[in-house]
Amino acid sequence: MLFQCFSDDIEELPEVLAEKVPLIPELLVSARADSTTISYMNSFQMIEVLGVCNSVGEEDIFPAKPFIFALYLCSLVQSTSTPSPMIKAFYSVKYVYDLYGLKSPTESTYVKNLLEAAKRRLSHLVVRKEPITSKIFGGATSAANNGIKDRLSKRHGRWKSDKAKDGYIKDSLKRDF
Repeated sequence: MLFQCFSDDIEELPEVLAEKVPLIPELLVSARADSTTISYMNSFQMIEVLGVCNSVGEEDIFPAKPFIFALYLCSLVQSTSTPSPMIKAFYSVKYVYDLYGLKSPTESTYVKNLLEAAKRRLSHLVVRKEPITSKIFGGATSAANNGIKDRLSKRHGRWKSDKAKDGYIKDSLKRDF
């Protein structure tokens, strides 16, 4: 299939250069890590496996029209709870079209906006933990500053070493004389 994209160019080449043409697909595929290439190619082939091809003509699949690809992305939005499959499909199609030197349906403004809308709809709110402050460790600090023995402190905090215990205790500037 890749050679079809170069068929006009191959006919015009001298034989010495035409022999090098089979190297092009090998080099192009190695532009990404093997695992990335395999993942993108599998994802690209899923469009056909999932039956999208059955609902439209073969000529609409490759090269696909942006509208047909947008419909495929919409079907993914309905069948998933995370944006990951859409993102993977988007970049898989982009990779394959770039590989063949074809204009990708991912270049369409409405396809890009559809992807962004789906990411917003399917993304989950991330609740970040509060940063660690000395108030969180206040109990260990208070115990140390009020004369509680290290052995008891280590047992209560489940610390095996003084170094671990000391990481949770803020030294007091008060001095007992």
